[in-house]
Amino acid sequence: MLTGWWLLWLGRQLAESAEQAALPMAARRYGLGGLALTWLAAGAILIRGWAPGTYLALELIWLLPPILPQVALGAGVLWQQRRLVSLALLAPVAYLSVTDSIAIRAGVWSISPRQTTGLLLGGVLPLEEFIFFLVTNILIVFGLILFMALPGVTVRPWKGDKMPSGVSKHEVKTQ
Repeated sequence: MLTGWWLLWLGRQLAESAEQAALPMAARRYGLGGLALTWLAAGAILIRGWAPGTYLALELIWLLPPILPQVALGAGVLWQQRRLVSLALLAPVAYLSVTDSIAIRAGVWSISPRQTTGLLLGGVLPLEEFIFFLVTNILIVFGLILFMALPGVTVRPWKGDKMPSGVSKHEVKTQ
């Protein structure tokens, strides 16, 4: 909820974005291909039984399937709102990463080193935790922005009532 409220507040504070170039179709294809390959690689890690990759693979197997159709169908809208997307992700991901680091350092909880890659951000936060915070917030931000871009939805996180420009014919049709 906090990420959603942050997105709505932030969108109202930002100046309306000027006309921007549309997302090239090749960029959409490469992005989708990269996400699909990442999902397949996560599946391979689980199948092979590589214990240090367990946490990372499980979260990617779980979190990437809903992101794929969001990118496939809404990449143009997300690209047009890329500044809002970036800023909406920054605060919640940073907050969750810092508070999780504090809790881990204080011994409130721990993450199994046997099931993680051992890569630590700031010497304490497992990379997998950061990725979890990033991808779960991507689900929220992408989902809300794409929902609010639908015709007939009157709440917009960006200023103005217009649909973001540059939406392709493969995406949401304007009224």
